[in-house]
Parts: sequence; structure tokens; C-alpha cells
Amino acid sequence: MDAEYQKLISGPRRAGLLRTMTPRLRAFIGEHQLPEPRFVICRPLPFCEPKRCFANVDQQVRRAGGSAVAGWLFWEIENTVLETEAHCIWLSEHGAWIDITPQASGPQRLLFSADPRVAEKRGCTTGYETLLTNNQKVLALQKFTRSLARIREEHTQGFGEATFIPIQLLWKSARDSGLPEDVAGFLLQKYVSWERAMEQKYRPEQVA
Repeated sequence: MDAEYQKLISGPRRAGLLRTMTPRLRAFIGEHQLPEPRFVICRPLPFCEPKRCFANVDQQVRRAGGSAVAGWLFWEIENTVLETEAHCIWLSEHGAWIDITPQASGPQRLLFSADPRVAEKRGCTTGYETLLTNNQKVLALQKFTRSLARIREEHTQGFGEATFIPIQLLWKSARDSGLPEDVAGFLLQKYVSWERAMEQKYRPEQVA
């Protein structure tokens, strides 16, 4: 594999959830016409697991009432991309918007944009992105990642109802992204392994 691709795939990348409104984020929201974000309080609950926001909120609603609100968190990967992540938070009976799912960085509050589209497939929803680089190899990797997200969304009818995705479709996506075959093969193997692991661990619940 090309050394630069190897570094891009396996090397550490500085990334962070956005906690404040910056001019870049304001431009991003305007570019993609996203609902105005608001601050949510981060209060992870003991029974909640990372990357299972929809299941976490469902359980909290059963325990304490309130309701689920689906939408977007905002991530910035340094010198690469500004993008959204599908997420679900808890709206308490008293009207407080609370993120009960643990986040790696342990923030006290985050920006969250409520969007009912995210609830349709329980977070298996293609997000938005604005690229921050002209590096052609980075662009190819991002194009492939986004293409995979679209395919996954298209093949998901509802919560826990994903259908089989033909490997030929994944290979076509990799080629259309402009990736070398060895890089594409490596990434596809990782993707398929991840899908199988998620299916075994969380089935029938959707990861979010």
C-alpha cells in the first residue's frame, strides 16, 4: 500500500466534537441549511453505553418519561473535514435537553441540531460534510466513506432491518472514489468486519 495512504488510514488524526459556535461552523450550518443548533447538557447515565444513543434514550424514556430527540452532533477532523454525526438525546419531562450517552472527551455540553430526518432510520442516516483539504488522497478516502454511508442508508428500511449489501456494489463505490485497489480492498475488509461485529453485538438494535 502507498505509504501516504497507510499513514492516512492508520495514523492518528486530531478530531473533536464541537462545543462552541465558531464562524466556520456557522458557515457550515448555512451551507447545508441545517436546523439551528442549541446547547445540550452532557450527563451520561450509568446504564448507557457509548455509540448506542438511540437504545440508551429508549431505556431512559421507559425509566423516567420524557421523549427522544434525534439530530446531529458536529465533528471537526483537523485539516480534513467538518461533518455531522447522527445522534439521539433525551428530552426530560421538564424540558431539559440532555445527552445521556457517554462521549470520549467527557464534555460538559455540546452543540446539537435537532432534525427529524435522523429518526427515520434510527441514525443510519448520511450526514453532511465540508472538506477542509485539497489533498487528493484524503478526498478519495472521504468520498469512499460518504459513499458507504449512502449505500448503508439506502439498504436500511428501518430500525434493525438492514438488508444484504452486494459486495459488487461496495467495490464499485471504491473504484468510483478513485482509490487504488489495494487500499479499497483493505478498507472494504475493515468495513465488512465492522458490520458483522455490530450485527452480533447489537442486533436487533441500531448503533448510533
